[in-house]
Amino acid sequence: AIVWIGYDTPRKMGSNETGGGLSLPVWITYMEHALKGVAVSRGVVPAGKTDVFKGQKFESGKYAEAYVEAQGTGEIRLSVYDAQGNLICKDANPADTSYCGWWPKDTQGFTLNLENRSETAVAYKVSTN
Repeated sequence: AIVWIGYDTPRKMGSNETGGGLSLPVWITYMEHALKGVAVSRGVVPAGKTDVFKGQKFESGKYAEAYVEAQGTGEIRLSVYDAQGNLICKDANPADTSYCGWWPKDTQGFTLNLENRSETAVAYKVSTN
């Protein structure tokens, strides 16, 4: 999903308004509904280390999603591996949010790796469907 507010040709949107500033409340409202009932985990990963969540179950034939959000500043990279250790998805741009989505071929235990690419510890929240 994406939210975009703006004009095709540059022009003012209002006093001190930006597309990002106007889009954020829409995105937050959407995600509150989209993630209702979704599994959420919280943690802190030390600088340069990786937290690992093994045995994560996703339903075969249903689009699987994992989302990580740093609580504050930091760069986290999310990678997902299947039960055989094959890389399924990797967010190529570590940032304060990281996302992977894929179609599981079968229901199995997936592993989520949260790599802290920052020089300080990062608190985070992980959401999955």
